[in-house]
Amino acid sequence: MREAIAVYDITAEDLGLTGGRRPGRKTVTNAPVKSKTSKASATAAYRDSQGNTWGGRGPRPRWLKDALAGGAKLEDFAH
Repeated sequence: MREAIAVYDITAEDLGLTGGRRPGRKTVTNAPVKSKTSKASATAAYRDSQGNTWGGRGPRPRWLKDALAGGAKLEDFAH
């Protein structure tokens, strides 16, 4: 490792081991990344007795389409 540092003329600053920041470089943090979607939108809004779920976004799943075609109401599956 020391040999490579000498050959490539690498400094501690190049490796990010000093407190100073080089201009034009972004600082990397270990802060957790927040999700763009809220947890409320990730939960199931509709559920049937067999455990099938749908969050209410996007196209309706086949199990729900079939149930609605059979005479059920969307409110019957609200969770």
